[in-house]
Parts: sequence; C-alpha cells; structure tokens
Amino acid sequence: MSSRTRRNVVASVLALAALLVGGEVAWRWLLFSPSADGLALAAWVRRPELYGSARDSDLHWELRARLAQRDAWHAPEPPHDEWLGWTSERFEPGSYEHRDERSLGARRPLLFLGNAFTQCATEDSDCYQGLLEETPFAPGFALLNYGVRGYGLDQTALLLDKLLERERQRDDDPIYLIGVLVDDDLDRCALSMRTRPKPRLELRGGRAERVPGRVPTLAEFLADSPVWRSWMFAALSGVTRVDQDAAVRELARATLSGMLDRLQAAGVPHMFVLYYASVESVLDPARTGWRDALLREVLDARATPFVDLALEMREQAQGDPDVVAQWFGGHPQYEGYYNPGGNRVVFASLLEALCEQLELRGPQPLPSVEHMTRVDSPGGPAFARYRVGLQEPFSDPADARRLMVRVHSEGPTSVHYELRGLVREFRARVRIVSHDASAEGSIGVQLVADGVQLASLVVRDGEPPREVQVDLSGRSTLELRCDDAGDGVRGDRAVFASPEFVLVEH
Repeated sequence: MSSRTRRNVVASVLALAALLVGGEVAWRWLLFSPSADGLALAAWVRRPELYGSARDSDLHWELRARLAQRDAWHAPEPPHDEWLGWTSERFEPGSYEHRDERSLGARRPLLFLGNAFTQCATEDSDCYQGLLEETPFAPGFALLNYGVRGYGLDQTALLLDKLLERERQRDDDPIYLIGVLVDDDLDRCALSMRTRPKPRLELRGGRAERVPGRVPTLAEFLADSPVWRSWMFAALSGVTRVDQDAAVRELARATLSGMLDRLQAAGVPHMFVLYYASVESVLDPARTGWRDALLREVLDARATPFVDLALEMREQAQGDPDVVAQWFGGHPQYEGYYNPGGNRVVFASLLEALCEQLELRGPQPLPSVEHMTRVDSPGGPAFARYRVGLQEPFSDPADARRLMVRVHSEGPTSVHYELRGLVREFRARVRIVSHDASAEGSIGVQLVADGVQLASLVVRDGEPPREVQVDLSGRSTLELRCDDAGDGVRGDRAVFASPEFVLVEH
C-alpha cells in the first residue's frame, strides 16, 4: 500500500471516528441537555422504548432513571436495601421489621407480599390492612402490608426468604399472602435495573439463585455506568427487543417453584393472589401470553390455593367492561392501579378465599363463617358467602359487612347456625343484589329456629332493605332459608347486611 493510500485510509478512519464521536455527543446533548428541551427531535430521542423493551432491557430503565434525575421534581427515593434493592416505608431495610408489628398484640398476622398492587395506590384506610380493620376479623387478625412498588416475582421471592428466616425466631403463626401481577411480574426476574438497581436471579442447576453482591444505590449505579457505551448505537441498531421469553419463562418457573418449596418446607399456611393490570387482561387473561398459563400450571400442580381476580372481577361485573373499568384509575393518584372500589373487590375475594381455603375463622359473636354449621343447597356450599366491603357505596358503613346467599334454581338455600342457647336475638337488613338489570327479582326469606318459623318475608329488587329482628332466647339453632318466591331466580342473591347475634347477658 502506498503512503498516499495509507494517508487516505487513516484520514477516512479519523473522519468516521470524528463523525461517530460527534454524532454521539450530539445524541447525548439531545438526550440530557436542558437546552434541548422542547425540541421535537429531543422528544423523539428521549423515548425509552428506542433503547429496549420495558420487559427485558436494563438500558430502557436506566434512561428513564437518568431523565427523572434531571427533572426539577422527581419521586422521592424509597429506602435502599443492599439485598432487595429497596423497600417501602412500611418496613425496615435489613431487619425487615414492619412498622405495625409492635401493635399486633395477640392478633395473628397476615403477611401480604407483592408489588404496587399489594402496596396500594390509595390511602391506608382504603388498602387491605385498613379494610381488614373494618371487619369482624379485626380482633383476631392484622394484615402487615409488605407490598413494594416496582417489585417483581424475584424480589418478592427474596423478601419471602428473609421473612421466613425471621419468623423462625418468632412465634406469631403468620399466614403468608403472595400477590403476583400476572401482566409483567414474571418478566422482571430478568432485569437488574428497573425503577432503580435491583438484585438479579439466574438459573443454576434448575434453581433460581440470586447473583452474589450488594445492590448499589441509584446514584452509584448511574455513576458506574460505562461512559464508552453509545446511546446512539443502542437506538439506531434496532435493539428494541430481543426475544427472551423462553429464558425468562424458565427463570420465572424456577423462581415460583422455589417459593413454593420454601413455603411448604416451613409448613406455613399460604395463598397466592393473581392481579391483572388492565380491563383487557381481566376480561381475557390470555392477553398476558404465557404468564397466566404458567402461574396456573405451577400453582395447580402443587395444589396451592390462589385467588383468581380475573375470574372474581368478571363474575362480579357479569363480564361488563364498563363495570370493570370503574375499579381502575379515576384519579391521577390511582392511574394504572386499582382505586378504592377495586381494592374492596380484591379484599372481598381475598377474605372469602381465606375463609374457604385456609379456614380462617372469625371471632364471636358475629354470624360469620365460623358459626355456619352447614349450608344446604342443590348447588352445594359454595352458594353462601360471607363478604366484607364490596365496591358498592353504603349509607350505613356497617352494611359493608354482610352475608350473601345465592338462591339456586332447583330449590332453596339454607344457612344453618349453631346457637347453643347463647344468643337472645338476631338482627339484619335484608335486600336483593341482582346482576340482571332487566330482571325484577324477588326472594322469599324465612327465619327458622329449632324447626319453628319465626319470620317470613318477600324481598323485592329495587326496594329498600327490610329490617329483620327475631327473638332467639333459649334456641339452639337458626336457619336462614332463601327461595325464589315462585318466580325464578335470574341470578339473584339475598344479602343480610349488618348481621348481628346479640348474646345472652350473664
């Protein structure tokens, strides 16, 4: 090669290098310089999806963090934790002691883990721990909310390990509730950066294990990020998504299986709660792809109880998307999450599942599940529900506590209570809940004690609640019998609102 050719090659290489360096400098100016604010090109360059998918790209989340840091106002940093990445304000990093733990007294704790859907976007009074305090279960149980905004299944699994380890030193007999956002909690297992740095799991011998080392703070992570990396190349090379579904799927399966292994080895009662992040995924869980199927497959294979909130919401809304939509958003604070009404739907389903699947028992003297000796119905015992705080507004807050009895088309449904001579009176307000707007339903209600009918009434759809009050002095049993009043059921349910047993005074 002649000297002239060599000079031309060198000049071309230097020119290309200068072009690339100049392009990168210009690109970073558009990305991060306040003087580029307002430029249409800057707005295009600052789209995180150019640099990778939110599901599987650390770079996507790093850019979001950098842009948030340069804003005049950004969300305050949550408490940093070297093992989990971060925690919520409700429990201490490192020790994982919950702020409400010392007020438990003799109550049994329900430890509820998960992401923002567990943590709630609402005030505490409208979140699950506050709703539990409104129920007759409050004297015997307390919910410690360990939900953390931004957590995926991996961080929830790591927190579970710490709590199981911690509870071995205690004698609280906790019940573990694990919330999972079906739409993308499983994908987060593949990330080492989301809203901030997080631990990462990897498959080793078929098991999901944490990669060793402390999790840096966000400031440390951003300071240590490689300066040689080209933001321009990352955007222009088309690396907007690398299909990692197969690898993420196996990692998520191993993570979930490991959680079940540890829960079962510890011998603690536990239940999973499957959240869905949108009206669309509630109405059609298949929209979540492999995620919904994987969760159900693993949980069913291990006979693990879980609350299917997609099914619960569809049933309560009778498949009406407008009704489901009422449980999401509605205020900037709740955008993308359940609102107070949605939380009440979740909580009612959760409490019902706890009573049925984990045999949670309510305290005396309220006529809760504990007092039901049996439910007779052609449809089986699933047709009687003790529900707390559904989405409807109540003029009397006490009406949020009620017994719901579905009347079966093939015959009456009867709920039986064992009184043992300890009760002198039963009180309730009776009304109808109908899921068929075109139906003018009616339900016949009889209150029978020791085989003697004490009260009989017909409750009609749209009428005000009917007050019932019967003397049970000296009685041993009470039966609440509900039938279709001779005109069909059309899905109607009788509601005994604010049910109360008044005990004999000694």
